[in-house]
Amino acid sequence: MKPITIAAAAFLALMPTAAAVASGPESLRDCREQTDPDRVTQACSSVIDAGASETARNRATAYIYRAGVYLQKNDRPRALADYDAAIATDPTFSHGFFQRGLFYHRGGDLVRAKADYDTALKLDAKLIPAYLNRGTIHYQLLSYRLALADFDSAVALKPDDPDLLHNRGLARLALGRIDPAISDFSRALEHAPQFPRFWFNRGRAQAAKTEFAAAASDFAAALERDSGYTLAQTCLTAAKEAQAAKDAKRRPFFPMHCLRDVPTPPRPSL
Repeated sequence: MKPITIAAAAFLALMPTAAAVASGPESLRDCREQTDPDRVTQACSSVIDAGASETARNRATAYIYRAGVYLQKNDRPRALADYDAAIATDPTFSHGFFQRGLFYHRGGDLVRAKADYDTALKLDAKLIPAYLNRGTIHYQLLSYRLALADFDSAVALKPDDPDLLHNRGLARLALGRIDPAISDFSRALEHAPQFPRFWFNRGRAQAAKTEFAAAASDFAAALERDSGYTLAQTCLTAAKEAQAAKDAKRRPFFPMHCLRDVPTPPRPSL
C-alpha cells in the first residue's frame, strides 16, 4: 500500500461528539473544537492535567486529540505516547485502541494495528471503521476470507456505504465470487459514480466473466473520470481486442495484470 498522508482532523473524525462524553470544562470543548494546533494542545493539556477532577473518558479523549496535533506536526513519538496514555487512562474506550491502531496502520506496522483493531472491536462490536481497517489488513496479507468476513460485518452495519461495498467487492473478486463482486461494485456506483476505481474494478470483474464489452464500457467510464488512469486505458484496449476475438469466434486473450492485480486496494478509514 502506498504511504498514507492524513491530516489530524481525519484521525479525529471518529471521536465522540460533545454529546457522547460527559460534560467538561471549557478547555475540553476547546480541545475538541479548536482548529489552531497550539490552542488544541493547550486546551487538551489542561484537561489532562486536571487529573482526578476530570473523568477518565474525558482525559483519554484529550490525549487522543492532542496526539492528532502531534501527528500533524509529524511528531510520531509524542503522538504514540499520548495514544498509550489514553489507553492506560481509560482501557474500556474503544476509540483509544482504534486510534492507536490507525497510527500503527499508517506506519505500516500491520501486526500491532490489527491487535488494536481486535481490541477496539471487542469493546465496541459496532465500530465500523475498525472492521474496515482490519479487513484491509487481512486483504493486504492475502487472507481474503478473513477480509470478506470483516467487510461483511461492516456492510451489515452500514449497507449503503460505497467504500464498504467496493471493498467487499474486491474481497469477493479475489475469492473468485464474480457475480457477487459485480453486485457490490454496482451498488457502490449507485451511491458514488464519481470514483474511477469503482468503475475500473467492476470492469475487472466483468472481464473475469469474459464479458469484455461490459468490461470495456466500465474501463471507458473510469477514463472519463480520470484521463490519466493509464492502467484503465491499457485494459480498455485489451478488452476491445478480446471482444473482437470473441465476436470472430477466436479465443480471446486478456492480460492477467488486468485481472489479478489490484491497483486500488481497500483503503483504511483515515
